[in-house]
Amino acid sequence: MKGLLTSILTVLTFTGLQAQPLPSTPKLVVGLTIDQLRTDYLEAFSTLYGDRGFRRLWKEGRVFRNAEYTFSGTDRASAIAAIYTGTTPSVNGIIGKRWMDVSTLRTVSCVDDPAFMGNYTNESSSPSHLLTSTIADELKIATRNEGLVYAIAPFRDAAILAAGHAGNGAFWLNNTTGKWCGTTYYSEFPWGVSQYNDRNAIDFRIADMTWTPVHPVQSYSFLPEWRDAAFKYKFDDDRVNKYKRLITSPFINDEINTLTEEKQELLSNIYALREGQVILRAGQVLTSVTVDENMNKEQTEKVLDSVLNDINTMLKQQMNVTDQNAELIRVSRQDFDTAVNQIAGSKTKKLVRIVAAQNLILGERLVVDFDIHDSILVFHKGETIYQGNLDKYKDIRNYELQVLRFLKDLNVYARSQGILPDPITGNVGALEGQELMEVIQKVKEYGGNCTLCVTARRDIYSQGPLLIDVRVERNDGR
Repeated sequence: MKGLLTSILTVLTFTGLQAQPLPSTPKLVVGLTIDQLRTDYLEAFSTLYGDRGFRRLWKEGRVFRNAEYTFSGTDRASAIAAIYTGTTPSVNGIIGKRWMDVSTLRTVSCVDDPAFMGNYTNESSSPSHLLTSTIADELKIATRNEGLVYAIAPFRDAAILAAGHAGNGAFWLNNTTGKWCGTTYYSEFPWGVSQYNDRNAIDFRIADMTWTPVHPVQSYSFLPEWRDAAFKYKFDDDRVNKYKRLITSPFINDEINTLTEEKQELLSNIYALREGQVILRAGQVLTSVTVDENMNKEQTEKVLDSVLNDINTMLKQQMNVTDQNAELIRVSRQDFDTAVNQIAGSKTKKLVRIVAAQNLILGERLVVDFDIHDSILVFHKGETIYQGNLDKYKDIRNYELQVLRFLKDLNVYARSQGILPDPITGNVGALEGQELMEVIQKVKEYGGNCTLCVTARRDIYSQGPLLIDVRVERNDGR
């Protein structure tokens, strides 16, 4: 029954649709693929399905009863690439999970890429071998990069191929540690997923998990050999493959659903924020202040107190609180003293970011954290920050995606130079929608035969944001 066990969830959210002309456009799309689910299982186990699951899809959805892949040697990677791109391996480039690299005579994974490090994993990954756009990429293009795309799966290839080139994040289970991991290709690893790994990852719970049938064994009439067999399976040993075995059990679906709910809560908060229900989101930077070098403790305490008072005043205005003595923020004495000790006596200027430690709902008090870094001038006004020939992305058969890949590489480079990313999005800045479309249009006019040159719009310090101008230069000089 392995085919019923491994799944991938792709969450596509339309956050930039206010400019779209069709009011019926959905705000959320969820793509669910189930690895190795045989067609006959849908009917064979139909009596065991709940009304809100397969049974609902069967009754209310569109069912294709005679569909097939038009290529041979189908495996998990090539199948997912075909589903999300609508193309075959001859077009999308994904012929399987692994193949031999003719230049090195070594086998490589379809998502291997040494240019990007892993988060919570030593695997280096990206969708660079995927040659076409995916439905997720087309969403990003249609919403001028404002839509949010996350893919969650047990396996690295499944998550990355579903998230595509322009996704916000792809997460898969590290089968050695039990932590959810990702790749630096998709900007910074989300704060919420790190928090989940630290407090609720599977490695904290696996010893207490037991796999037993949901229904009495006798009810599985489609599997007569199981009727009289006892079935009980635990994962409580110390063998290194316990997480690999868990991935082939139904519990992996529970883990995917749980992390998806965490991400969906974040997305819901985004919508709630726009509707005024949530004042601030967890991880949101409330304010930044640069503190001079060589300050003593007393001076440092006064600066931090002043910043916290300013935030408190801002919150009272935002929440229409008239009580002048109201305290709407909370910070522990220990955290405050730690921040003071980190700043006082420093030989360099310090950047202090005050970050919301939790979502702030109207009427609640806000817990804040201190995020402290050295403050440095990273780029001068007018300086050429980054440039790249789009020939680098010529294998991607879509000019919009080529530009988005370029901007993603720019984001990675800027972070490597010291620009601090937004804790929520992982981005260091972004082109406005109109500017982005103008760049894409120019690239189309030149048929991709061009170089993008990025310059700093002003002096840019480590706190960012990365305010830039992008010039499109034709390679032949015309």
